[in-house]
This record gives sequence, C-alpha cells and structure tokens, in this order.
Amino acid sequence: MPNVMLHGDTWINNIMFLKDPKNPKQLTDEVAAFFDWQISTCGCGLNDLARLTAWCVPHDLRRLQSDVILKIYFDEFTSKVDPTVLGTDFTLERASMVFNRTLAVHGLLGVPMVDFMLNFLGKVHEDETGWRKETLLNRVKASYDDCVTYFNSSANIAFLEL
Repeated sequence: MPNVMLHGDTWINNIMFLKDPKNPKQLTDEVAAFFDWQISTCGCGLNDLARLTAWCVPHDLRRLQSDVILKIYFDEFTSKVDPTVLGTDFTLERASMVFNRTLAVHGLLGVPMVDFMLNFLGKVHEDETGWRKETLLNRVKASYDDCVTYFNSSANIAFLEL
C-alpha cells in the first residue's frame, strides 16, 4: 500500500461540513475542513477510512456497506495517483484485506474508550431516554463481535501472509 499523509484521528467530531446554502440549518455532505491534526503521520490511507468507518458508521450500515465504501475510496484513490507509484500489487482485493484488518483493529480500540465516550462525548447524563447510551453500547458490542469474527476467520490468516 502506498504511503500517504494520515490524519490519524478521523471521526465525525474532527470533520466540519459545509452548510447547505438553501437551508443554513442543514449540512451538506461536502467536507469544509478536518480538525485535530496533532497525531498525523504517513502511512496507509485505509487507516483513516477504517477508523472513520469503525467508529462513526452505525454497525448495521457498516456491515452492509463496507465493501461499497472501500470501492469508492479505491476508485477515487487510483484515479488520482500515478499507476507507476501504485505498482501492480495495489489491487482492490489487497486493499480489501488491509481495510478489513484495520477495521477490526479500530473496532477493538473503541472498547477501552467506552467510559470516555459515554461520559464525555456521548453525554449520556443529558439523555433522559437512554437512547445515547444504548446506541453507543450497541455499536461497541457489534464492533467487538465483528472483530472476534474477523480474528477467528481465514481472512486474518490470509492477511498475515501478505
């Protein structure tokens, strides 16, 4: 995988979206800026994509659309980078192996952060319905379950053979 500049902490609170000019109370899907660059580095761009997908996409949608998300990224990336830089081993199949592995790792990284996410980011104490807490805990559990499935799978072994 080619090295690119990584943000390192991609999640929804570090992304600012443009306002919809027709409805200023609504946001568009266009990114205005990324914030919080203090852990940026160089590495595989799939790391930022996997972190964003693991932490910010609802688990049911993530399970259904991860391949679509990766394909969009792969097509955009390969359309903008000189093929001689990419080399012949940069294929969608290999990118998928790296993405799925990185997605599993980022899913596990969320587990020790549950207390912080619940009490500071999720502000569950401000939600009388319990929806925030339930949503966050369900997302972490689903992510953990997916990680266990991945690390018990043949995909994990195939990745190690890359």
